[in-house]
Amino acid sequence: MSQQPLLPGVSRSSIIQGVAIYLLIAAFFGLCGGILALTGGAVAGLGGLAGMANSPFDETGELAAASGELVAASGLLIVLGGVNLVMAPVQAVAAFGLFRRNSWARMLTVIIAGASAVLSALSFLTGGGITQIIWVALGAFVAYFFYTDGEINRELSK
Repeated sequence: MSQQPLLPGVSRSSIIQGVAIYLLIAAFFGLCGGILALTGGAVAGLGGLAGMANSPFDETGELAAASGELVAASGLLIVLGGVNLVMAPVQAVAAFGLFRRNSWARMLTVIIAGASAVLSALSFLTGGGITQIIWVALGAFVAYFFYTDGEINRELSK
C-alpha cells in the first residue's frame, strides 16, 4: 500500500524554485535586520551605560533600574542580530544550491526551515505577534516536506 504524495499534481521543480526564492528573500531581510539589530543593540547598550553612570544623581533608583533593563535588552538585540547575520549567508547558500539543483541543498533547507520554525516559536513565546504561528507552520511544513518527499529528493539528485 503506497502513501499518497503530499501536494499531488504540484510540480516539484516549482516548489523547489519557490522555496529558493523564499530563502533568498529571507536572507536579504535577515541581513538587513541583523545589521539593524546589532546597531540598535549597541546604541541602546551605550545609552543604558550612560544612564547607569548618571545613577548616583538619581535619588529614587529608577534611572539605575531602567538603565540596567536597557543594557539587558540591548544584549538580546545583539544576540538576535548575530543570529540573523549567521543565518542570512546560510540561507543564501541553500537558495543558490536549490537553484542549481544540488543534492546537499535539500538537507540544508531542512535544517534551516526547522531552525526557523523553532526560532519563530521562541519569538512567539517571548511576545512576538500572532503571525509567528504562521512562520512556525511554514518552517515546519517546508522542513517536513523536503525531508520526506521522495520526488523532491529525486529532483535534487538529477
